[in-house]
Amino acid sequence: MLRASLLFFILCFIGVSAHGQTMAEISAQLRSNTWLDREKAFHVLANRPPVSRAEAEAAIVTLLQTENSPDSTPAIDPDVANRTDHDGPLDYERYVSALLNSVMEIADREPQRSDVWRALLDTRGYGAPSKLSLWFAKHGDKTANYFLGAARSGAAGVSFQETAITVLAEMIAFERSPATKHTLASSDVQLLEETIRSPQSSSTVGVRMEAIKALGEFGTVADLQMLDRIAATDSYSEDGIYFYRIVARFAAQAIRTRITAPTTAK
Repeated sequence: MLRASLLFFILCFIGVSAHGQTMAEISAQLRSNTWLDREKAFHVLANRPPVSRAEAEAAIVTLLQTENSPDSTPAIDPDVANRTDHDGPLDYERYVSALLNSVMEIADREPQRSDVWRALLDTRGYGAPSKLSLWFAKHGDKTANYFLGAARSGAAGVSFQETAITVLAEMIAFERSPATKHTLASSDVQLLEETIRSPQSSSTVGVRMEAIKALGEFGTVADLQMLDRIAATDSYSEDGIYFYRIVARFAAQAIRTRITAPTTAK
């Protein structure tokens, strides 16, 4: 056991991983256009890197930024795709999910690092609610301004604007809960609420839908009159289905359920 530990120490000292790779080889894999090479490098860096933990973590954060690039989406390789041990896009998604979790752990340990937040906030393709959106909601002091901007402008696209509205609603619910450690001032939470209420007159169907739905997460008695009006009279429909009415009805019911629920005595 002592000999194995000593060998590992020597390998790390000379820049060789426990898997027999030098840092130069790992760096080449990180720059590879093939995501399978980048995945191999990630696993070495995440488990037994040939460099210090700080250097390995910096490389992992940079790798997430690489995967966030539109050019990183894997092309279909027939030779690889036909292998019985390969599951195409699902394998890539599992790799990126593991990479994302690793960077989230780094952010939890070192929240003062700006590089981890840039990499995490640039991540796309996740829905809300999801593990990542809930995690963002718990770190409002680092993420609120970013999602405020996305919810207001829609510059990152309508789909992400919808996601941003949902993340803000999750953030409000987190900040209002007496069981959580709050990171935002009450005035900041109020700004989040105002931002979600403002797109309810949006002409973009998905954006308005998410804003109405979000009220079910944090809305108050003051919102019920508006929601009841939408549920009863909103004229927008597709194929005879009044989507806003349906969503408003569920949001109003969620608020009524929440405000009438008995509180648990401590």
